[in-house]
Amino acid sequence: MFNLDISGFTYAYTVMTTVFIVVWAVVFIFSRHSRPAIFWTSLILCFAGPVAELWLIPDYWNPVYIFPISINGWHFGAADIVISFAAAGIAAGVFEQVALRTGFTPLPHVTYKIILRIFCLVSLGFLIMVVLASVVNLIHIYALLFAVAIPAIIMLYNRVKTALLIVPLGVVLSFLFWLLYLSFIIPLFPGVIEALWNLDKTLGITLAGIHVEEMLWAFTTVLFAGPVYRICCSDFFKRTSIYSQ
Repeated sequence: MFNLDISGFTYAYTVMTTVFIVVWAVVFIFSRHSRPAIFWTSLILCFAGPVAELWLIPDYWNPVYIFPISINGWHFGAADIVISFAAAGIAAGVFEQVALRTGFTPLPHVTYKIILRIFCLVSLGFLIMVVLASVVNLIHIYALLFAVAIPAIIMLYNRVKTALLIVPLGVVLSFLFWLLYLSFIIPLFPGVIEALWNLDKTLGITLAGIHVEEMLWAFTTVLFAGPVYRICCSDFFKRTSIYSQ
């Protein structure tokens, strides 16, 4: 159940979003050779958050927006766009930095085929979300996790080298996300988890008071957004690629 007193949490989501966009800027500035992957991954995935809110609000959580947006009953905020943009770009930038340092081939210039392939994977995720959340009636946060994880698994199929790189990175970045909550967001906004999240729609597993679904969201986001640009530099149904193996 939600804690209905949300008056003290007006800026909680905005603060979280600000942290993400600052980290994105740092990653972008110091990742000169990875900027196309960061920019295009961020741009294409920036509306993933608002689309997900079609199902997540208020089933999973009820964020407070400084700049709310409502379109025919579809409620989201500018913060959803910003944090989706930043999270996708951070994942892509960190992955590319590590990939280039471990012998991966430098990325080519962006082409319409790369963009189209990313859109195909994103569209697959949206279709999975619709089926699981609206047809199967799976709890919406779990539908979202599957909708992100399944396309990620498809594109990582037969790319062992890429998978062995992105999975540990996903774990590390998920841990840092948890640490952000623990060391900054919760001390700044005590009770924010209980106030804004519907904990009845979670597994009930927490790490220092933070429900595990948040870390699973971070992990699946990294799993997909991290390598998606690189993998889509070639046909992701091919068994081999000079860009990802």
